[in-house]
Amino acid sequence: MLNGNLIFRCGNSNCEGIMEADSSEFDFENTWADEDRSMGPEVGYEASVEKKCPNCGEEYIISYGYSEYPEGALDSEDGPNFDKEVKDVKSTLTMF
Repeated sequence: MLNGNLIFRCGNSNCEGIMEADSSEFDFENTWADEDRSMGPEVGYEASVEKKCPNCGEEYIISYGYSEYPEGALDSEDGPNFDKEVKDVKSTLTMF
């Protein structure tokens, strides 16, 4: 599962709001599977978290995804990804 946290600054040029997302906020769901693999299915999971800047109210969606292949073994991870530009990203998010 995901461990760690993420801190980032609002992307608006006139705002310095700071937001944080903890790994426990990401609720992963199985979103795809490739059954045609030699060691069983490759399975993909995705989660997203919404954050609102405390200063200006700008809303952000942070997404994170990973796949297992063979099932139960981490194959790849993709994230964190933001739907808008942000500043000063500090992430300790890792899959384990």
